[in-house]
Amino acid sequence: MKLFTGGWSVARWRTLWELSGSATEILDPYATPPYDWPTPMRMIAPERIRLGTIGLLSANGYRFLELAKGETVDLSPAVPGVSHARHDVAGLERVLYSYCDAAIPTNRMRTNVGVGETVFITSVPELPAETSWETTAGSLAAQTNATAHWTAPSNAHNVTITATLPDGYKARKHFKVWEPSGIEKSVIYSTLTNTYSVGSPGAIMRQKVWVGPTTVSLSRVWVREVPGPATSIWGAYTNVPPASLYHGTAGYFSPLTAENTFNDTAAEPGLPPPWFSGGYTWVIPMQWKVGAHGINGDLPSVSQVVTINSDGTVSITKYSNSVSRGTNGVSNPSL
Repeated sequence: MKLFTGGWSVARWRTLWELSGSATEILDPYATPPYDWPTPMRMIAPERIRLGTIGLLSANGYRFLELAKGETVDLSPAVPGVSHARHDVAGLERVLYSYCDAAIPTNRMRTNVGVGETVFITSVPELPAETSWETTAGSLAAQTNATAHWTAPSNAHNVTITATLPDGYKARKHFKVWEPSGIEKSVIYSTLTNTYSVGSPGAIMRQKVWVGPTTVSLSRVWVREVPGPATSIWGAYTNVPPASLYHGTAGYFSPLTAENTFNDTAAEPGLPPPWFSGGYTWVIPMQWKVGAHGINGDLPSVSQVVTINSDGTVSITKYSNSVSRGTNGVSNPSL
């Protein structure tokens, strides 16, 4: 008896198989198939049944193992010491897969995940209910079940999740957990507000900011800017008290959206006339965390550069985007 696993023979492509069998010893040495009643018979303990090159079954009649695609396996049943028996053998392929709860990115079967991501792990058909689970990092919602719900750890990690099947065989699924790496891109969505009146200086820029890597979900991550003093102060701003240039509006954590984004507002009211050129820079440390508590790590610092010209035009540059606004109330870009 042979089992052909199907598909093309591809290196490292292996799937989980459940092999099972039963055997009945025929006690009448002269009996012939189909061994109907009243042929004397008795059941043989599953652990005595050998399937070809696979070996003995477990006490519950199963044998789990991973087999390569395109492979032919000998499953010829035999019971050592028993010469006259009826055998039944079955093979069931189970595909172990994972499914990320986050809908973005759209590849929900990926094994690269963000810190704190949650992942559903199962097989088709489902594994036996007696399956036990363990993970090298993160947490599992259920330790014994046909399925598992895993929460990734709050730091970068290579993780192995192991399903121990009823016969003791261990099937494994591997994941790579990614931390936030920094700002990937930003887009200005507004520069037009009534914050500053015509005749007065001042500029404002609102941006949508993406935190990378965007190949994973960071929707359970919170980020913040860390308060700090201004640096590189020159010209007109040297007359402003340092406390007035302190970045005191920072310090509050904001959760990332399902797209790994947050909204940022950069604003500068300028200075009263008479105007002359000047500027300053905020070098802003950034931090991230998973969930509501603690701080898990730092992101690369970002800079916000502010200048004012002698005509009262205020410019702000942040995340590689810029806005300028004159005292006539016209902003560039005008969004």
